[in-house]
Amino acid sequence: MSATGEQTIVDPEWENFFQEKGERRRSLRHLLGELPIFSLLRADGLKLLARIVHVRPFTTGEVVIRGGTKRSGFYVVRQGAVNVVRNDADGTRQVLGTLYPPELIGEFALLDDHPRSTSIVAAEPSELIGFFKPDLMEIMVT
Repeated sequence: MSATGEQTIVDPEWENFFQEKGERRRSLRHLLGELPIFSLLRADGLKLLARIVHVRPFTTGEVVIRGGTKRSGFYVVRQGAVNVVRNDADGTRQVLGTLYPPELIGEFALLDDHPRSTSIVAAEPSELIGFFKPDLMEIMVT
């Protein structure tokens, strides 16, 4: 019930949209803490990490990572799905697989700078959390 005595109905489709920014930030920290790569971080480390990431929506068909480009970071699928795509020599586009929350994309970017061998394309409206190597290296030093 609201302060006026009206019953509050929560529509699950819009529930996260109307959360306060602090609530969204906490849920982002919670998600990050559940990822094996960050599971050993304490609350203060997760809070710092949540401040440097880039949360971005992608539309269906939008390229997240273009094959052949230098690796500069990685993503976590927060919502939706993305396809791992390879373009064959004859230009044919082949979907190698589909990734769903909370899978990592391009995490080898932390280990080497070789060009990416595949593209990542949003299979449906999706939200991804971006981690960029310079930001991660900066907080590792602090």
